[in-house]
Amino acid sequence: MNVAGAVDLKSNSAIHFGFMPAAEEVNRKIFEFYSLLNAQDFERRSHFFHGRYENLYLKCERIPAIGSVLHQAETYAASLLGMSMLKLRSGFWINDMGPNAVTSEHDHDDYDELFHF
Repeated sequence: MNVAGAVDLKSNSAIHFGFMPAAEEVNRKIFEFYSLLNAQDFERRSHFFHGRYENLYLKCERIPAIGSVLHQAETYAASLLGMSMLKLRSGFWINDMGPNAVTSEHDHDDYDELFHF
């Protein structure tokens, strides 16, 4: 990953960002698998706003290409934190919003992404 840097926030934290090699191809594969999903593929839904669920949760095996994105994020997080990747657990969800869709302020305190020190 080619890391571009960090953006400092007023809250005494930073957002780190980087770039994924072959991102266009990875995104194409993710969308290809996503377009094949049915309602029963989602294990859980949360944050019901404006007539739709904001977050759709599923196992990464349903979209195999997401594995490379999660691996890159975990590798980068482990490097930034100076810790072993074995102590990381990442999760993900899908947010499917059509044209003109909106969201509401909410949090993600579901504890599905953890760092164990």
